[in-house]
Amino acid sequence: MPFYLKNPLEIIAVWHGGLAIHGAIIGGVLTLLIYSWRKKQSFWSWVDLLAVVLPLGQAIGRFGNYFNQELFGLPTDLPWGIPIALENRPAQYLSATYFHPTFLYESGLNLVNFFILLFLFYSLKPKTYNLKNGFIFFIYLINYSIIRILMEFLRTDPAPLVYGLRLPVAVSLVIIIASLFFVIARKRSLAYARDRLRNFD
Repeated sequence: MPFYLKNPLEIIAVWHGGLAIHGAIIGGVLTLLIYSWRKKQSFWSWVDLLAVVLPLGQAIGRFGNYFNQELFGLPTDLPWGIPIALENRPAQYLSATYFHPTFLYESGLNLVNFFILLFLFYSLKPKTYNLKNGFIFFIYLINYSIIRILMEFLRTDPAPLVYGLRLPVAVSLVIIIASLFFVIARKRSLAYARDRLRNFD
């Protein structure tokens, strides 16, 4: 964190390293917001649609961690533990050979998230919901944030701490709270708009 405070331009220098998923989501949402505004299209409809397929992409993309031998979990004796080369093990776990395949856990949970969102997208009736206006997107954010929190308890890679919590955990908690707030607020505003329309009729 201090490094980026001193070198803020490195935040966007993706050619110097990978891009964290939280940053990718924020960047994607901002880009989509600008696109929707310029094309005069529904931003909420777009994010709902893209939120359905995003976890499928994440489920596939996580296998890159396996091939790179990165972002694995704590040592384990479980039969599905994966071997990690000595040069890729954290210093405190040099004597361990097998580690939790957190890439596989997260990939599987993202796949479950994909099917949940796909079901919601096609089963929610616009007349009763009219919520395909951001609702699916916020459910995605909540589900993925829960997945990420679970994974962070197993991962061994270093991460900045915020009040004793790993930064991705703190960010995920903020996202969950904000998403719940927006879902409730948006549902109330839509209900209010429907009531006004009925009274007008």
